[in-house]
Amino acid sequence: MALAFVQELIVAVGVGWFFAAWYPSISDYRAHRSRAATQRKINQLEQQLKDYEEDFADVRLFLTRVVRLATSVILIGVFTQLFVVMQITSVSTPNRDVSVSAI
Repeated sequence: MALAFVQELIVAVGVGWFFAAWYPSISDYRAHRSRAATQRKINQLEQQLKDYEEDFADVRLFLTRVVRLATSVILIGVFTQLFVVMQITSVSTPNRDVSVSAI
């Protein structure tokens, strides 16, 4: 019983010493990674902003993209509704047996 307590106490002190000794360098590493990740995100957002500014700079190109996107969305919706209506009508009509039986 006492031996287990002493072992646990030694492990706890060792873990405490490890974190006390290495925490500043671990914290600095995490802070450096956080700064690097933030800088990468800033660069990515700046590139996206530059792309959007290029899109809006030419009004004709922007309007063409909007019209093309709207047309494709409308066509997809129309074809989806067409297929749904075709499926409903094919299910609702009874299956007619066209075989002729001899009387």
